[in-house]
Amino acid sequence: MTTTATMMCWFKKISGVLGALALTMSLSACGFHLLGASSNQNLPSSVALVGNINNEIVESLKLQKPDGIASATPDKADLTLEFGDISTGRNVLSKTATGTTSEYRVSLSVVIQAYDNHKNQLLAPTRLSTSRNLIVGTGYATAEDAELERLNSDMARELANSIVYRVRAVWFTHQKTAP
Repeated sequence: MTTTATMMCWFKKISGVLGALALTMSLSACGFHLLGASSNQNLPSSVALVGNINNEIVESLKLQKPDGIASATPDKADLTLEFGDISTGRNVLSKTATGTTSEYRVSLSVVIQAYDNHKNQLLAPTRLSTSRNLIVGTGYATAEDAELERLNSDMARELANSIVYRVRAVWFTHQKTAP
């Protein structure tokens, strides 16, 4: 490469980086932020968990709770998150030539709803669901049980993440529309 071609190549790289930097700075200067970017600022200061709360989904939620959010009773909480029906399923997806099951579809779902401290509904009853495929082999009952337990834990974490995402979105919207 000639010196001019090398300099042009460097100029293109530098101008691309500077352009991206300028765009980022202009968006942040005008107040544009991704939802949840300043996570504790747009979250309630206290949350009450009610309903069917003795499950792995709620335990996963508790592990994700930021330090600035306190647990509270429903009458004192900024946000009440109510858990309804939690259901699991296991359906046969495929069988071997001998008729034994070789693959299952396992599922987990939960119904949630949310209220503010004035009992205004922020999130209507919503069923969140997820599923995984469980491939089984003959003679591996212990491994199948362990894999099923692992999949259930994974699905509970996924539903907890989905709940956090929805709660942040409705709380952010609630804060913008609250007087």
